[in-house]
Amino acid sequence: MDYSKGLKTGLASAAALVAGSHALMAQSWDGMYAGLSVGSNSGTMPWADSPDYTYGYNSSAVGGLFVGTNTTLGNGLIFGKELAISFANGADPTGTYTDPNAPYSSSPIADAKFSLGKEFATPMGGMHAYGFAGGSVINTAANSGGSYIAFGTNFGLGAEVMVAPQFSVGVEVIQRNMTGYDSNNDPQTATTSNRTVSLRASYRF
Repeated sequence: MDYSKGLKTGLASAAALVAGSHALMAQSWDGMYAGLSVGSNSGTMPWADSPDYTYGYNSSAVGGLFVGTNTTLGNGLIFGKELAISFANGADPTGTYTDPNAPYSSSPIADAKFSLGKEFATPMGGMHAYGFAGGSVINTAANSGGSYIAFGTNFGLGAEVMVAPQFSVGVEVIQRNMTGYDSNNDPQTATTSNRTVSLRASYRF
């Protein structure tokens, strides 16, 4: 057996794998991006002053738009900033009180997020895994005419894969915790625990 030839072939294969890995890592996550998301929304909306007034968010489809920018910090670390708007269905009653006007619309939801992540090489392409935190605002209105705007915080995790030089696809989970007041000067407040799991597609400029 020609061990020298086999060794050369093995080294060439290893070099090709390393080169491929570097090529995947070389795909840049730097710069501005924009995209679309689709997912599922869920959570609760209890009224703080009346425990019986508790609503659960519909586990239904939610769509959205987002725009952001990433900056490579070195050692594969990536810092990001993003603004996102999503449009979701509202809440149905889950407490002991049944309101014929109960369905609430909760659209839109706005999120500002700051992320820190790391890039990896995978057989599918460069991967960016990240965690984030920020602020959110949600507008919720009842069929009966009442409504409230809630403000609070968000946090979550996400990952995306570069499938082409300027295109990436991924998945993200966001948890929002917010508090709001009734728009009709009702002294009651509602705390909103809302989460969305979404698939995302991005174009990088």
